Amino acid sequence: MDGSGWEAVYYNLAKENPTTSLKDDAEVTRRAIAASPGKVVLVGRSYGGVIITRGWK
Repeated sequence: MDGSGWEAVYYNLAKENPTTSLKDDAEVTRRAIAASPGKVVLVGRSYGGVIITRGWK
């Protein structure tokens, strides 16, 4: 089994997240959380986990 099932999700997220720097990526995450009208579930691993940790605070 591989991660190809997440390919569409990856491309959608890549459009929204600049992946230019840790600071910028965390700010994009903060704005996305703030703009959400309801509850938010964040899932990430590796670099994404770092962004989530910095983005929700």
